[in-house]
Amino acid sequence: MANFFQLKNSNRIDIGFIVFLVASFFFLVYNLEKSSDGLLNTSFNVKQTPTFLTHKEETSSVLVIIAHGFGGSSNFMKSLSNSIATAGHRTVRFDLLGHGINPVAFSGDVSNSEGPSVQFINQLNSVIDFYKIKFSPSHIVLVGHSMATDIIIRTAATRRDITSLIALSAYTNKKLTEKIPNILVLNGEWESNLVKKTKELFISSGIKNPELNKIYNEPKTNYLRKMSSIKNSEHVGILYMPTTQKEIGQWFVELGLSKLPHKINHIGLLLVCTILNLFFLFLFILRFFPQKKTFVLTIHKTKLFAFIIGVLLLPFLQFIIPFNATSFPVFNYLMTFLFIVGMLSYFVTPVSFEKTVIDSFNVYSFFFLIFFFVGLFGYFIDNYISTFIGDGGRIYIFCLLLVPCLCFSLSLQKIYQVKNHWLYVNLIKFSIVASLGISVFLNFDDLFLLSYAILILLLYWILFGFLSSLFNRRHFYLLSNSFSNGVVLAWTLSTTLPLYSL
Repeated sequence: MANFFQLKNSNRIDIGFIVFLVASFFFLVYNLEKSSDGLLNTSFNVKQTPTFLTHKEETSSVLVIIAHGFGGSSNFMKSLSNSIATAGHRTVRFDLLGHGINPVAFSGDVSNSEGPSVQFINQLNSVIDFYKIKFSPSHIVLVGHSMATDIIIRTAATRRDITSLIALSAYTNKKLTEKIPNILVLNGEWESNLVKKTKELFISSGIKNPELNKIYNEPKTNYLRKMSSIKNSEHVGILYMPTTQKEIGQWFVELGLSKLPHKINHIGLLLVCTILNLFFLFLFILRFFPQKKTFVLTIHKTKLFAFIIGVLLLPFLQFIIPFNATSFPVFNYLMTFLFIVGMLSYFVTPVSFEKTVIDSFNVYSFFFLIFFFVGLFGYFIDNYISTFIGDGGRIYIFCLLLVPCLCFSLSLQKIYQVKNHWLYVNLIKFSIVASLGISVFLNFDDLFLLSYAILILLLYWILFGFLSSLFNRRHFYLLSNSFSNGVVLAWTLSTTLPLYSL
């Protein structure tokens, strides 16, 4: 162990930078935690739905229930929840069926408005009724993001106890009839399609030439309608923008639910800085690992071409011969897909595998990468973005994905030892993404979640894949690098993908 971290005179500057980065890391963590100062957090299980209550010691009689969008979790909404709670209101976040740490899967035809949406609406009604009985609020406000905007609007249309709706990145075909209460619609400036759709929604409700930042009245009930655009934001960033919090605070004042605007927090900015801090901290820590001589593998272009063709043909093979290890079709598909891709690389390998690869395992680097990716990055992703740490209910899926992900990661990592590997790696990644896309096209009803899996895989490659590649380029622990990547990929897929069951 003493020889593992070798300190040299040239490392003194690096140590100084590491000390600075560690100090700034704790400063950022302190400020992230400070955003919850004065707020109390309690969790309740409502008919198997995990809910999270946030409030000050002295509370108002306003209850705010917040629903996340598709593929997200209650953690996505923490920044907004904390901001609203600073005004004294009780805020409730919860995980939709199959999302976050909710162990109950959703099912049904996602292209049908009477499919999973009905389950989500019933779930939201249960949460409203539970907290309504518990606190007897004078006003109930529903906040929804993306898919949840349709859920809260359709829910409010069947109830008479909802004071207001706040729709973020609104996506709904439900018309704003006189039954819909006061509503504020906020879209990101870069969500031009949603901004256009919102204007069409307002026009369909009888508002001619609707303008941004202008309040309209519903003629029959005098309910308020307003739409605004949040500058420099898109579908996810809108949840963290201080302007979003400010708009919501002013809306509460307009409705007479708050005397003063809500306190603005900067969780989004602090989170970005924390992720960047960890990124640079990782780079400087790498310099203290002992360097190991690398070697170059030879690629066989004919076999590489055969490998890519095989990957592109996989959707047709799996469509004809499905594999069912769980009741979740997308996880069944990913298990076989990743395993076959790994085996294709082994039997029809485009790379000559030398004996020295066996020596490229280092136990320290293996656990270091897992700790940094899952333990550090994962902690902040889980607490402020979306569920990443997961719960015991998904360990079974993680175990099933582990071997396929190990095979897949090893097959991909070998290509990094080839000259001009950038071209070949991107060709293979493109074929993998294209193959998964073909699978969605062939069987959308069962495998629509693969679209989200593609996004997760791309983000994984951008962050974890890039950092592990830098690590391997300097220290060359191909096996430990591949195995740690496989573990992290299996963990990422098992914890972030929603549970959809047939």
